Amino acid sequence: MTQLTVLERQNPPDPTPRLGVVGRWGVTMARHRRIVLTAWLLLVIACASAYPALHAGLGSPDYSVPGSDSVAVDRLVAQHFARFGTEQDLIVFHSAQRTADSTEYRAVIDKTMTAVRATDGVAGAIGPYEGNAAAQISPDRQTAVGLVGVDGGMTERVRIAKELQSTLARQSVAGVEG
Repeated sequence: MTQLTVLERQNPPDPTPRLGVVGRWGVTMARHRRIVLTAWLLLVIACASAYPALHAGLGSPDYSVPGSDSVAVDRLVAQHFARFGTEQDLIVFHSAQRTADSTEYRAVIDKTMTAVRATDGVAGAIGPYEGNAAAQISPDRQTAVGLVGVDGGMTERVRIAKELQSTLARQSVAGVEG
C-alpha cells in the first residue's frame, strides 16, 4: 500500500485529459453557445429565404441524347402531329356506380375536357366521345380515356401536368373520378 501511494504521489494522474481537435472544437462551441446558436439561426433564415428561388429553378431533367433516334422521333412527331404537342398524356375517367352512357358521367367528361382545353400549354385534347369510342371506353363502360397533348420544354410540361392534376381534382364529382 505504501509503495502504490508513493508512486501516485510522484506521478499524479492528469486531472484534465488532453483533448483532440474535435474535443477542443466542442469545448469552444459550448463556451460560445450564444454565438453558435445565432449563427445557426441566421443560416436557417438564409436557407429558408433562398428556398423559393431554388424551387422555382428546379425542373425535370432532360434525358434526351442529342443526335439520337429518339430526339429525331420527338422532332418528327412535333412537326407532323403538332395538334398533340410534344407530349401526350391520358386522362382516365372511372365510375364504379355509373357507365359512360349515363348523363352524369358524360357531363363530368365534357366539363373536364373543356377545363383541360382552357389550360395554358395544352396543344389539344380529345375526349372519349370525340375520338374512337371503341378504343377509349372500356367494354364494361365504367372507364373512359381522354387524350391531352402538351407543348413546351421539359420544365414547362411538368408545370402543365401539375396544373392539369389540380384541374382534374376540381372537376371530379361523387361517383365519377377523372
